[in-house]
Amino acid sequence: IERKDFLQLMLQSKHHGKINENDRVDENQKIKHLLTDNDIVAESFFMYLAGYETSATTMVFALHELALNQEIQNKLRNEITEVIEKHGEITYEAVMDMEYLDKVVKETLRKYPIVPVLPRTCTKDYKIPNTNVVIKKGTAVQIPCIGLHSDPEFYPNPKIFDPERFSVENKMRRPDAPWIPFGDGPRQCLGMRLGLLQTKVGIITFIKNFHIFLDKSMTVPLQPQKSIFLYHPVEELLLRIEKV
Repeated sequence: IERKDFLQLMLQSKHHGKINENDRVDENQKIKHLLTDNDIVAESFFMYLAGYETSATTMVFALHELALNQEIQNKLRNEITEVIEKHGEITYEAVMDMEYLDKVVKETLRKYPIVPVLPRTCTKDYKIPNTNVVIKKGTAVQIPCIGLHSDPEFYPNPKIFDPERFSVENKMRRPDAPWIPFGDGPRQCLGMRLGLLQTKVGIITFIKNFHIFLDKSMTVPLQPQKSIFLYHPVEELLLRIEKV
């Protein structure tokens, strides 16, 4: 029996089936290690563990921006109401049908990437094109997601929360703009789709049922903690809520 899920892909990788690219290889593309049962259990567990705190924190930042931007909040609530009326309930298909919600979440992760710096290790000597700089094999490389996401060359007025940056038209105007809250390439976060789904369902449930407003005691803009790996606000998010 084959299922269309993450565990099935891991099992196929273990048995050297269709998912050969998941085997560990060295720089010469020689297989070094096939997945064991322990690897599969660990990867499955880590996907859920890593998606817990990151999804919750993304929801915090999204609700903060929605409380600050009532017009965006109302537009999102209207979409949520219309799509749920169409589908009858909150289903996977309904979530995927919410285009404006997708823009809101992507803009949240642009402005507040939960992992602000991506650590990588160079696997072979690499000369940066059009320069004399060579990154040696084994060098630790830190990719500044938050710096790239805040670069006005790619995102004009980067401090402004604007979900329409991710409309089809605007994305076509900046096809090379970096958006890497989950990394990119073969080392992209395994839990990306799960994390996005959890975040969207949480926002749907909240905005569908409540009008939210920022408490007057809150600092604007939110100040991030600088002493931890994940991007967190210094203070707790305090909201005033009113039932819809």
